[in-house]
Amino acid sequence: MKKKSNIMIWLTSLILSGLVVGFVNLSIEVVYPSPEYPDCYGRPIATKEVPIELTPEEIVQQQACNTQYETTRKNYERTIFYVFELIGLALLIFGIFRKELIFNIIGVIGGGILSIEGVIRNLNDKLMALIVLGVVIALVGYFAYKKFKE
Repeated sequence: MKKKSNIMIWLTSLILSGLVVGFVNLSIEVVYPSPEYPDCYGRPIATKEVPIELTPEEIVQQQACNTQYETTRKNYERTIFYVFELIGLALLIFGIFRKELIFNIIGVIGGGILSIEGVIRNLNDKLMALIVLGVVIALVGYFAYKKFKE
């Protein structure tokens, strides 16, 4: 009976970990939505299916629009990176120090996934992602060492 109980704890923990990650992602999107491409033209944008000839002024406007969007997107991804790393770190530490196995699993897996997702979303700034991830690894390693040394 104990083996069946452990399997259920692991399955429930894995599902709850996924739900926690989804909840954090959805919460961030609701509170701080991702930027949308600006409407710089006032008319439909050219696509492969519907090509539109652009005037030289419209080409300059399109390039400025693209630059503005890319800058906004990079700033958004950097902010989201820090949010994911902070929440991921908090969940990892929570998972390490809880006594209940289900919370250990949820915290460690959920926090780990959020930390990895944060890094993936901020690959535009690789050096900062590397430094922050190194700090997260060092902190989690330190806390894990303190906990399991006991």
